[in-house]
Amino acid sequence: MDSEDTETVISKDDKISTAEEEIDKKFVSQAVAFVIGHTRNGFVALCASVATLLKEQAKLKLENESLKQQISLLQCKQSENYDFENKSVLSNNSECEYLFSDKTYLDTPKLTRLKRKDFQQKGYRALKGCICNSCTNVTEITKILSAPLKKGDRVVISGEISGTVCYVGHVEALTFPDIFIGLYLDEPVGDTNGSIGKKRYFSVPQGYGLFAPLWNVCCIID
Repeated sequence: MDSEDTETVISKDDKISTAEEEIDKKFVSQAVAFVIGHTRNGFVALCASVATLLKEQAKLKLENESLKQQISLLQCKQSENYDFENKSVLSNNSECEYLFSDKTYLDTPKLTRLKRKDFQQKGYRALKGCICNSCTNVTEITKILSAPLKKGDRVVISGEISGTVCYVGHVEALTFPDIFIGLYLDEPVGDTNGSIGKKRYFSVPQGYGLFAPLWNVCCIID
């Protein structure tokens, strides 16, 4: 790189640095103006305004988490190329191995056939144990399906993530009619504490919770 190119790079870095400084100054000025303006009405009024800002910040954070979940689910669906009806996901090279007798595991093809037949082809169906508004407000004459998994089941999803089922049902904030499972993961590789949006489906420490579509289940461990 010659001296001319070096000067060009330095010039670009200076411009970026200057732009960032201008943005910082802008926010500092706005912050000062905000504090001065609200302090005139008293300390209590200032605290109330700050509380409103914090509330809005928390709301935006929840909405952002919900959007990330939706994007992640859409990406998973687009990348899912397996024919679950005709091909077993648990092949010889699968990361999920049958270490015990056949009775200790329920393979994915069986779970998938159940889900497609009972939940997908007929659209939304009320599900036993689901706490979404639609399921909790069903009439007595409505047929309620039993969940293929139950709380306390130990499962492996995507071939490598294991955890305990804490919830089986619909997730309102994701706007999908699919059945989801809420997991208490063995390792803190999740992105939730059991809540999505403004609704809590189960309670676990932050990072130990994960929502996944039912068809992501690889196997059940007894």
